[in-house]
Amino acid sequence: MEEPRNVTTLNGIEITGWDETESRLAVDARWAEDTGGIDACRKCGSVGASFSEHDWPQKKLNDTPWRGKPVGIRLSRCRYRCDECGGTFVSRHEGIHQSRSMTTALVDYIKEKSLGADRFVTLAGRVGVSEGTIRNIAREHRKELDKKTSKSAKIPKVLGVDEVHVPGTGPKTGPHLVIADAEEKTVIQMRKDGSSGSLREYLYDLKMRSATTDHETEVVVMDMTVGYRNAVQDRLPGAKIVVDKFHVIRKANNAVQDVRRSLMNEESDETRKAWKRIKDDLEKQPDELNSERWRDLKKGLNGFPPLKEAYKMKNRFRNIFRLEDRSEASKAFDGWKESLPGNLSDNFEDVIKPLSNWRNEILNYFDVQYTNGCVEGLNRAISQISTEGAGYKFKTLRGKVLYGLERRKAAHSNTSVDFERIPRRGRMKVDCGVPFEVIAEELELE
Repeated sequence: MEEPRNVTTLNGIEITGWDETESRLAVDARWAEDTGGIDACRKCGSVGASFSEHDWPQKKLNDTPWRGKPVGIRLSRCRYRCDECGGTFVSRHEGIHQSRSMTTALVDYIKEKSLGADRFVTLAGRVGVSEGTIRNIAREHRKELDKKTSKSAKIPKVLGVDEVHVPGTGPKTGPHLVIADAEEKTVIQMRKDGSSGSLREYLYDLKMRSATTDHETEVVVMDMTVGYRNAVQDRLPGAKIVVDKFHVIRKANNAVQDVRRSLMNEESDETRKAWKRIKDDLEKQPDELNSERWRDLKKGLNGFPPLKEAYKMKNRFRNIFRLEDRSEASKAFDGWKESLPGNLSDNFEDVIKPLSNWRNEILNYFDVQYTNGCVEGLNRAISQISTEGAGYKFKTLRGKVLYGLERRKAAHSNTSVDFERIPRRGRMKVDCGVPFEVIAEELELE
């Protein structure tokens, strides 16, 4: 057994012994406050009073883990008696939390870890306290952070608005509302209610804060939700609404898959299984596939002309978003619609309608080139956090999202991707779309 030494976070204590097992470490220690630093009696307030040693009561404390084991401290602290009033008081160590039987270092440790990937029950076992204690500290910490951020919250230039479905935490009527700074790639607000009314409330607060600063939101990127559009137009009439291009492209991908499924109804099980294995390749452009995968896909498409035509029309539609000029893109959309074969019009109906109902918002992309890709990736990370922590209530999930995601990104900063402006044909445009595999790596759960 090792010689007793100070492996705790308390400075100046005298280690008198320890007891180590496979599951925990118990440390015995003594500490006496220097009476020279005591200005007055803590009972009567007498200045210049003298103090004498009275006894050594023991206080049991929890400390941060050591070698992966919970640490308990049996600390004997000197209790002094005031020679003037006869009252007694116990020495105060700055490393001991004032209201909990643990060190301040452990409280800080729990605060930080409570925002991370660990479930509360796992964290409780690691530090040797109850799960309820972890929840209480986490709740207090979230309130502190909410109060702090409410005073320092910046006005984002580009606002990303989306919704996320998290089973077991949302209201019965719908998903949660997620609002992000699309330039900084950070979630800045998460609301339990994902309705347009909830967004309207948030935007009203944003508008009021903007009135007291020199900053205002210029762009709002969103999916095609009419209620969200109405809320933005009402609360931020000067902001440019941009429909997320990935949301529109997804509808084109869904159209191709719809054609595939309808064709497979009359095919053999072997053919259906073969297409299921390569169905994801239908959502990619030929230059996004290696030679072998493209060869297999092309061979399969040659056997199904309607699917081949749908794939071709999807790719033509996607290529329009590579244009930079708004008027050129507008003409390209019209040309694409006119060239769509009649037998595919029903499949691509969800693509055709937005080109009329959301035309201005879709074309706004070609003015500013912002997307909601970063928010989509963050939403998937949110769902991952909720899955790992089955049973999280919304407030817990919200705290981990608002205050934990950024810390995890910072923890991986040595290998993180620098989200920079992407050059497009010699000009610098902003594309907030970040591949999910990058975000998954940045936010990897322990």
